[in-house]
Amino acid sequence: MYNTQGQAKAEHNAKGQLSSFYLPAFEKSIALKLLPLGWNTNKHPNDNAECDYSHCLIIQKQNEMLIQSCGHSFHKYCFDKMENFCSICREFLELGIQKNASKFQQRVQSTLKKTNILDMHNNTEDEETFNKLNLQDEINNQVENKFEKLYTSWIEFE
Repeated sequence: MYNTQGQAKAEHNAKGQLSSFYLPAFEKSIALKLLPLGWNTNKHPNDNAECDYSHCLIIQKQNEMLIQSCGHSFHKYCFDKMENFCSICREFLELGIQKNASKFQQRVQSTLKKTNILDMHNNTEDEETFNKLNLQDEINNQVENKFEKLYTSWIEFE
């Protein structure tokens, strides 16, 4: 395995996105999602660097090194400067959470627009300052009305 150190090759999918790494020691391609988190970030762990901290000023080799489960490694001093977490992976996760939350919010708003709930309120109030309690009441009323209709049809069916 040591003889193939640094020989891993990045592999890209049809869209040109990084999808896996070929690991010659194992003669296998490994999907990116199966590798430690650090390999999914824009800054992969660097085998040739002693410290992955972007603001590292330590020139001499130091014995106190920390290798994180994500794959990134840091001098103990640099890791302390980052408040004891991998700032590379934390930024990656924060951006992913923001992206997913934004997509979720868009889906909810799209669904509400399709049911005309937001349209009823947009005439009188700005969408961002919309009173969430009124929206919840409107949804509850619609659910209750649908339930009542289903219940009535079920009673009539008997």
